[in-house]
Amino acid sequence: MLQSDTDKNFKFASSLIKVIAVVIALMVIVISRYAFIFFATAMLPTIFAIFFDKNEHRCLSATICSFNLIGVMPYLIRVWEANSVDYLAQQLLADVGTWMIIYGAALIGQLLYASMPLLVVRIYSARMRVRTEKYEKQHKELCEQWGISTK
Repeated sequence: MLQSDTDKNFKFASSLIKVIAVVIALMVIVISRYAFIFFATAMLPTIFAIFFDKNEHRCLSATICSFNLIGVMPYLIRVWEANSVDYLAQQLLADVGTWMIIYGAALIGQLLYASMPLLVVRIYSARMRVRTEKYEKQHKELCEQWGISTK
């Protein structure tokens, strides 16, 4: 039963992140078409990840979407607060530094998605090795105390 709850939580979180992105897109399309073009272009890594994510929980697309949103939100806030939304959106569309930051954030999400399982496995393997060595040492000490040969 616990695994089923975990599965539901993963699926819910993954869906929620994507729903947030869609709600933001709907808000942006009301503001300006240039702002929507900016947002849609900025969210391309998420769009591709959604189509290529074959995992049952859709963790890849959720991770990339989260980091993609982290990269794009400062710019959307600037667009929201700007006097001329269209002009600022056009400026952001033309700025290479903007795209490096946005796509860089999505890349960091991809790298974390790819590297975290390996890191977790290494940490657990190291813990198991330490625990095994501890038990082997205790076994050897007990055998010596009781006069039992360990060979």
